[in-house]
Amino acid sequence: MDHYIFSKSIHFKDKHEKVHLIPDFKIDKINELKKTSKTDIYLCGGGIFAGWLLEHKLIDVLKIKLNPLLLGDGIRLFGDSKQGYKLNLTDTQSYNGGLVFNTYDIIYK
Repeated sequence: MDHYIFSKSIHFKDKHEKVHLIPDFKIDKINELKKTSKTDIYLCGGGIFAGWLLEHKLIDVLKIKLNPLLLGDGIRLFGDSKQGYKLNLTDTQSYNGGLVFNTYDIIYK
């Protein structure tokens, strides 16, 4: 599986055949990946990247993993994004110990 890492701060000393570092968030690159991929694309990363994707309406399906752990502080899920959209819950998977995965379609307007 090829891995595309969108990061402005990560740098690798060595090249990896299946790992592609993308130092800039570019809509054209996301659209190219969506058009050429033979399978679903799973993008994960920090709140800044997630917020950028949300701002550009590039998230088709949102999967939220809920852990039964309260930390008291953290990073916003969508960084500094102020966008608000309705979500349509399409699936819930629960696991022993309280872990829950919720899957949503985002209703962009």
